[in-house]
Amino acid sequence: MPEVKERARRMKAAIRERRGNPSISVNNGYRDFDMIHLTTEQLADRWQIRPKTLCNWRITGIGPKFLKIGQRVLYPMDIIEEFERNSIKSNTQQ
Repeated sequence: MPEVKERARRMKAAIRERRGNPSISVNNGYRDFDMIHLTTEQLADRWQIRPKTLCNWRITGIGPKFLKIGQRVLYPMDIIEEFERNSIKSNTQQ
């Protein structure tokens, strides 16, 4: 499990370097925290699938939950990681 967290940390750092800083700082009056979001293209690259596949999954409701702000589609990192954890299978019968 530590290697998964380390890989996620490196990926977040790489995304920040490539695209500027996609973090949205939120101050809710109680604490400050960063919420990392991936675009459709970034998530498709992470999972090695076509962006069109994610689009089809959004239409059918089988992919991860997402934010839609205007025309922009974003996937919160915590939702992505939860979706990945829930997708782990030990055999093809599951």
